Amino acid sequence: MSVLHLYLINDLIKEEDIHPSLVGNMHMPIHMELSEGCSTIAMGRSNSNRNINYKISTLAGRHIISRIHSVITRDSYDNAFHIWDYSINGTFVNYKRVNGTMVLNDGDIVTFGHPQGASIMEGWTVIPYRWDLKYKVVIQEPSERKNRED
Repeated sequence: MSVLHLYLINDLIKEEDIHPSLVGNMHMPIHMELSEGCSTIAMGRSNSNRNINYKISTLAGRHIISRIHSVITRDSYDNAFHIWDYSINGTFVNYKRVNGTMVLNDGDIVTFGHPQGASIMEGWTVIPYRWDLKYKVVIQEPSERKNRED
């Protein structure tokens, strides 16, 4: 069974530019994972929602990230990974706003939110933009994990 990894790119700010007073308010997981035996992970800003696996927030504004922003699921039939957008300001795959759901592929770029996200229609593609909640998708097949263990 494949494992999906999201690795933080964060091309908005450099780590050395982050003021220490901001660190406590930032939630940019460096790595998120949908592992074997897990069928769903959810990302959002809510503290009180126990359905959130990864709390995320952006320096661009408090309300850009929704309480439940996105969910990634594993399709039990074909083992494909799907990302679902439940946000106001969008979830983008390769700079295209997710229209309900989209299949994730190895090497895709996933971005949670956009400064003008509420005015970007589902299915629209935007020009690449710098952002602190930008992730690269890595899908690790079982054979790749076995080779690393040997």
